Amino acid sequence: KTTTDYSWKTYDYDYYTTGKLRLQISKYSWNHNDRKVSDTNNLKLEYQTEKILKTILRTAEEAKEWRIKREEEQKLAEQRRIIRLRQQREEELEQKKRADLEQASESFTKSHYIYQYIHEVEIQIKQQELNQEQLARFIKWKNWATKHADRLNPVRQKIDSILNPVEEEESKQHLW
Repeated sequence: KTTTDYSWKTYDYDYYTTGKLRLQISKYSWNHNDRKVSDTNNLKLEYQTEKILKTILRTAEEAKEWRIKREEEQKLAEQRRIIRLRQQREEELEQKKRADLEQASESFTKSHYIYQYIHEVEIQIKQQELNQEQLARFIKWKNWATKHADRLNPVRQKIDSILNPVEEEESKQHLW
């Protein structure tokens, strides 16, 4: 009587030798879908070489077909993954462009309010009688405020980037 040491085979069984040989051929190490060639009453295993070779060849062909199918599935899965990543990058880029456009719109509005404010202050100042010092302070403030509005104005920034593309590339390099 023989017992197994494995937890999934806890049964006892009687083991009797029959004197017959059996050759088991499998394409997997876990003996799934294996093929068997064994002694029969009429023919010993040693005389079944043709059947053994055919079985080996059939098993090898099936393993090759399975491997090729698996490689094709992996290739398709990789292509799908690349497509998903590309779509994800395109969506992220589109979202960034939209966010940039919305930010540019807000900056544009803010810069126009500043330009209008500067213009209104200028109108009010022209109605006043100013001495040289007061006029110099106003001009200094106006230049500062205009530069700030220009800095916020995305239209100016876009025009500058179109007219001076090298400077834009250099400024991007300095950011990294």
